[in-house]
Order: sequence, then structure tokens, then C-alpha cells
Amino acid sequence: MRLQTDSGLSAECVRTGEVLLCHDAESNPRVDWPTCRQMGVRSILVAPLRHFRRTLGVFEVLSSAPHAFDNNDVATMQFLSGMMVATISRLSSLQPAPTAASGE
Repeated sequence: MRLQTDSGLSAECVRTGEVLLCHDAESNPRVDWPTCRQMGVRSILVAPLRHFRRTLGVFEVLSSAPHAFDNNDVATMQFLSGMMVATISRLSSLQPAPTAASGE
């Protein structure tokens, strides 16, 4: 799904650079409620994927149940997002192996 950078919880996550937790999309003014309703989402946990000061994207976990996530899930999300950024950084720094010229 395309990230909305001008409003919503994902946009706030990108702006603040912090993991955000929404216990119930129906009562949270920060979420894009029409989109949540369309997708059947009630709980949201979103973490920025930041490398240095650059945001590469967000890692978002959604649930159809309200109050589906707690502080343990927030800690897990912080760990997983860090691992994802480390992996992305490692993969982007790998250089392709030089190819042999034909006829040599």
C-alpha cells in the first residue's frame, strides 16, 4: 500500500522517527479512518525504517482487533525495524561481482 506522507499515523511516524501504537483506529484522530475502515483495521503498530537521518520507509503491523498490541510488541517492532535497516544497508552496500569479458 502506498504511504501517505501528508497525514495519518504512517506520516506521523516518518515525521517523528518513532514507533507509534494505535490501540483503536476508531477513536484515534491521528489515523486515516476511512482507509482503516475499508481495510478492516482497528489496531496499528508502525515503526520507521531509518538509516542515519534518512527514512527508507515504514514497517507496519495491522490487526482487525482493537488493543491487539502492547509495549512488548513495541519493543519487538523496534528490534525488527533495526534488523531490517541493517539488512537493507548491508544489501545496498554490496557491489555486484565483475563479469568476465567474453573471449578472454
